[in-house]
Amino acid sequence: MENESVFSVGWEEWVALPALGIPAIRAKVDTGAQTSSLHAFSVHPYEKNGKNRVRFGLHPLPERPEIELYCEADLVGQREITSSNGETELRFIIRTLARIGDHEWPIEMSLTNRETMSYRMLLGRRALEGGLLVDVTRSCIQGTPDLSAYDSLPHVHAAERPLNIALLTGTPKSPTVDRLVDALEARSHAAHILDVNRCYMSIDGGQLDLFLNGKALPRFDAALPYLAAKDLTYGLALLRHLETMGVRSLNSSVALAAAWDRLHTSQRLARRGVPQPSTGVANAPDSNTHLIKLLGGAPLMLKILEGNEDRGSVVADTRKAADSVLNAMHGLRAHVLVQEYVTEAGGAALRCLMVGRKLVGCVSVQPPKSTNAGPSDSLAKRVMKKARPTIEERRIAAKAMAALNLQAAIVDLVRSENGPLVVNVDPAGAFEIFEGTSGLDVAGAIVSHLESRVGRGAGYSRKDR
Repeated sequence: MENESVFSVGWEEWVALPALGIPAIRAKVDTGAQTSSLHAFSVHPYEKNGKNRVRFGLHPLPERPEIELYCEADLVGQREITSSNGETELRFIIRTLARIGDHEWPIEMSLTNRETMSYRMLLGRRALEGGLLVDVTRSCIQGTPDLSAYDSLPHVHAAERPLNIALLTGTPKSPTVDRLVDALEARSHAAHILDVNRCYMSIDGGQLDLFLNGKALPRFDAALPYLAAKDLTYGLALLRHLETMGVRSLNSSVALAAAWDRLHTSQRLARRGVPQPSTGVANAPDSNTHLIKLLGGAPLMLKILEGNEDRGSVVADTRKAADSVLNAMHGLRAHVLVQEYVTEAGGAALRCLMVGRKLVGCVSVQPPKSTNAGPSDSLAKRVMKKARPTIEERRIAAKAMAALNLQAAIVDLVRSENGPLVVNVDPAGAFEIFEGTSGLDVAGAIVSHLESRVGRGAGYSRKDR
């Protein structure tokens, strides 16, 4: 395409990618995005004749999910791309030819899972340089192609081959891990339980590998992290290593790091307008008195900054108790988040298990029926029953998940005079309580959502089938 000529395209166009064997794919033309992107699952980089290449699968037509293609392309490298929802992802970048009408030119595209998107391709402004004029008032200026080329492909359902799943955990023998393994094996997936404390990594000349007990681990299709606070630092390093290798995780390392930092969680919830109790943090001990006053005085909930559920949390019933705990924590060089305690909730909370943005199960957490029960009673002593949250509570829980870019987590709410408030978001909570109180297959729902994010069909070609 000559730079002197002007070629008009609409806000959406049909694009052919001949080098990838894609006869037509409908693309949204987005001048707000710098880099173009293409739907891809099961992305695997490799080397061929001294050149870096990448192999991936895709479903080019959302309305025809039975059509499944597998492509290979030159690999330019990897780049951090921030999507429109603010989530940053390390993506593989390919270089290939694009054709619209009778115009053909080279473009670079990032590979990402766009299974839930209306458009399986996004044409960014870099691809529009050199004479392309976008008419945002028109659609498919260059016409709609004949899609009969797809009819010659075998009409089969998307491949359902088992996936290699890396289950990252520091507690391999926990009931939660057992349930996840049961759910994976029930769907014929290969579950590899990786004790994060025993795995080790290597980086050699751009080649990344992961080892356990002296043996190199296989290439994984997806990662399913279930990390406790004590395993978080090294566990997240392992997860980032896998992500850099092109492995997609249920909850990304970035999302988990934010969710495990209670202050960061509170900041991101506030940015998205998610209601929560008044919160504060101070570093200097002489600021404690003013901070306690700023939050309206006791009772207050005090939480170690990194943690989940009620571990590392205590309720201070008086200002003196709050000041004492804060001074003790400062002496141990521990940072503490101070939060308004919602007295009218009476120690009760709603625990919502979210997968994607959907509520899978909900239980009410009630204090024990004892005249001596107080606000500082531990969660382990409380009574849990199946509950039905309101539409507003469901909306707030989903909004909290979106604010933290989490795909599976437990969102805790309390009912205050001003409406529901989010008091905790836990991406590694024990979900067996939901299965026990409701009979739901929560582990199955988590695995099903992981499948939808990764795509099933890695490693197959049409001639193999």
